[in-house]
Amino acid sequence: MNTQQSGMLALLSVTGTLLSLNCFAETLSDDIEVIQVYAQKRLQSIDQVPVSVTHIDGDALQQARVKDTTGLAQFAPNLKITQNTAEGTPPAISIRGIGSLDYNTSTSSPVGIYFDDATGVSANSQLATLYDIESVEVLRGPQGTLFGRNNTGGSVLIRSAQPVFTQQGFVNAAIGERHSRSLTGAFNQPLSDTWAARVAMSYQQYDYSTHNTYEPASQPDMRQLSARLSVKGQWQRAELIARINMSDWDGTVMPPGSLGIYKTDGQPGELCSPSELGQLNCVDAFGLNSGSSDYYAVAVNTDVNGGSPHTTDSKGANVQFRYQLNDTLELVSITAADKLDRKHYYNSDANILSLGEGGQNVLTHTYSQELRLEYNQDAITALGGLYWLKEELSQDNFFDLLGSFRQHPQLYSQAATFFYDNQIDTRTLATFAQADYLLTPDLTITAGLRRNWDKVDYHAVGDINVALAADGVSSVTVPGWDVRGKNSDSEYSGKLAATYQVSEQMHVFASFNRGYKGGGYNGALITSEAEAINSDYGPETLNAWEAGLRWALMPSVRLHASGFYYAYRDQQVFMNQQALDPGNPPLQLLSNVGKSTIYGAEAELMAKLDTGLEMNLSLGYLPKANLKSFVDANGALHENTRLPMSSKWNIGLNLSYTHSVGTGEMIASLRGDYQSGFYFDQNESAYTRQKAYSLFDTDLKYQQDQWWLSLWGKNIFDKKYSQMRFDLSSLFGMLQDYKGEARQIGVAAGYRF
Repeated sequence: MNTQQSGMLALLSVTGTLLSLNCFAETLSDDIEVIQVYAQKRLQSIDQVPVSVTHIDGDALQQARVKDTTGLAQFAPNLKITQNTAEGTPPAISIRGIGSLDYNTSTSSPVGIYFDDATGVSANSQLATLYDIESVEVLRGPQGTLFGRNNTGGSVLIRSAQPVFTQQGFVNAAIGERHSRSLTGAFNQPLSDTWAARVAMSYQQYDYSTHNTYEPASQPDMRQLSARLSVKGQWQRAELIARINMSDWDGTVMPPGSLGIYKTDGQPGELCSPSELGQLNCVDAFGLNSGSSDYYAVAVNTDVNGGSPHTTDSKGANVQFRYQLNDTLELVSITAADKLDRKHYYNSDANILSLGEGGQNVLTHTYSQELRLEYNQDAITALGGLYWLKEELSQDNFFDLLGSFRQHPQLYSQAATFFYDNQIDTRTLATFAQADYLLTPDLTITAGLRRNWDKVDYHAVGDINVALAADGVSSVTVPGWDVRGKNSDSEYSGKLAATYQVSEQMHVFASFNRGYKGGGYNGALITSEAEAINSDYGPETLNAWEAGLRWALMPSVRLHASGFYYAYRDQQVFMNQQALDPGNPPLQLLSNVGKSTIYGAEAELMAKLDTGLEMNLSLGYLPKANLKSFVDANGALHENTRLPMSSKWNIGLNLSYTHSVGTGEMIASLRGDYQSGFYFDQNESAYTRQKAYSLFDTDLKYQQDQWWLSLWGKNIFDKKYSQMRFDLSSLFGMLQDYKGEARQIGVAAGYRF
């Protein structure tokens, strides 16, 4: 039995254990935490919300050592998040099979991430460091009424800790393998009877498990500094919370591995099988590979811009104001402004030559304003308002193709550098309303409607530099394209739902949701005017039917379950396609590819025993997540293909056991995450399929009074897997392989006051 099978059996055995809890009810504790969520923009019991939502508190994030948003997938069913092509690029987020693999800096995801109730258009803002967090909520399914465009897949709501009117704080520090260092902390201070302030910070430093064996190259690493200052004013009828934040990242980009497809010990042109990829007898079109049997070893030059650096500089402000107009009506204002300056340089050929190198530089300014009224009286609870957002995004990108050819007498004419610069300005205006009506003491009807007006103006400019002689110097830059355009949409989205209290222990809900994602312009790698024109894409819509239940099986055991059916129209899918002509860069487009059908189910089981054992189990099942049919940019017809990043099965496990030791407590934790096989693109290529895998993390913690000390481990069985693959077989005879992180062991300590 292999490690993968053992991991799966372990998770399934836990499922059986939990389902048999009725057999030993005498061991159950008397209570379990009442879960309250902001899934409908107001604090409610999770039983009253007709939305599939997973609540994660800040302590659980700290215990699991979740550094940023890419670590949230282990907590919720049918949620998958990866760092995409490398840390620093927009993450690839998928909920119930709906997501985007696009790594470029202008992409917009169908999953919205809201940090303190504010979000942006582009996915650059979705890679956020998580520190001093109150809670995270994962809302699955279209959230088209209260959260608007770009939420067809769902929404992730992140709430930072608010200032409180007592002096308190904490400091946590950790060290681990691969020069891992972290320091986080917060200090809260009341300033008067009505004002309080809180300052929080996080510093992270680490090397990646992927290491570069090419001696002139710099080793990949990252340093991240983040800080946030929050001020709260509280009066009899009003409340103000103002936050300013900053983040500064600096490091060397993690290079991809090269999975060559050509055999060195076979017939000329013979291909390696998918199972042979990564072996030493498989090379790229230039006869190169890492030269090592070490899975995490790569051999890649880092000559791009003096060492392939990554830098991120971001600043933002968020002001939330609430005013109680009368006993039934409250005014809420949320104002946010953010600036992000990100530079990311990469080597896509993944070898020691200079065949495919580039840089993605983006500057984004985002402003948003929401005004709403909340009404609460007798049987009616309602809210409605206006939302406005503006994002100005500037790209300064380049891609150097076959640069090593510039000094070759016969090949220099094939070398070219593409400069593709884009200005993409997005404006969104929306009006929305949603109401809950208590039809009977047990039945609540929810209805909501949103009208969106979206406008995207874009200007794409491209130049091409070509070699004139085999001296590596002589060249000429010629104009490539100058494309202007606009994309305007006006769409309705909304929901109709019912929540019924079957008994004191059970609530059920059923809902219909219509989600909408606006059109726009995708500023990915562009090498021709035709591609620049085709990068325009239109809106998509999703009709979703869902039913679910929340059941308190006994005082300390809760079951949340749901089933869903989705019908997509004009779905936007990022396509990484082979070029028609061998030797040309692949086509990378975000296109409306037609209809798709998705259905599945999910369940979450939470239990707390008097013995000190706590269990949380999540199960996601996607039997179908398929595009009906579409014609790609090369004119090829594809039918009934599986959506990328859509595992049929996923299981999350969190076990925690607490035992008194002396005057303190020992807490042992085990977390598991199982994903069945899935594809990294829409082509269902066996080369881009990730096999099923399980990841396990553990933590042994001793705490006494205000202090704690822990020994922690991540990926403790050292499972080898890919976090992303891109098929470049027609260009370089290989696949880019971004490897998941190896096993890591470390220690941590903290003090709370």
